[in-house]
Amino acid sequence: MKYLIIAVVALYLGLAAIEQQIQSGIQKRSKIDRKVDSLMLVQSVRIQVLQNGNDSLQSEIEKLALCIQYLDSVNLSKSSKVERAEKRGRFIGGLIKGIFPGL
Repeated sequence: MKYLIIAVVALYLGLAAIEQQIQSGIQKRSKIDRKVDSLMLVQSVRIQVLQNGNDSLQSEIEKLALCIQYLDSVNLSKSSKVERAEKRGRFIGGLIKGIFPGL
């Protein structure tokens, strides 16, 4: 009977030690999981920030392209107006010279 009690106590202590090891492993695993989760969250936030920055940059590039297109059309309009004014001036100058040759 004495040996049976010693065996039961030893078995109980052994199971307690195994349970302690399991709990310790779970806690370590839990810490690792929390670190991995936090790293994944940081990476997710970083990706989101980069995507938002890319979208913002893309919209700014589109606005800049529209501004450049507008400025090009304004410059083209000015140059065509200048050319027409020069042609009109030469035409009117030729008419005046034709009407008043000695002027």
